Amino acid sequence: MLTVDYPAEVVNGILSQLYKREEENVEFEEFLNGVKTVLLYDNYFEEMEGLFRHLDKKNLGMVHKDNLIEAIRKLRTDKIAE
Repeated sequence: MLTVDYPAEVVNGILSQLYKREEENVEFEEFLNGVKTVLLYDNYFEEMEGLFRHLDKKNLGMVHKDNLIEAIRKLRTDKIAE
């Protein structure tokens, strides 16, 4: 499930951290933290896809960079204000 449903960059990022370890064994807690990271990205990717679709008003599969930057800036400002 983790390797099929999630972007390769996410899974490869987790694996790259494991490859940097000197020990050959991975404790359950470390494994669980990697899985939690992947699951957190699931919600993040859904939200970003929704944002992108909202900005792509003509359904062209692309948005102008400035519009995307402004939308992200507004999201960050709203979250900080909370």
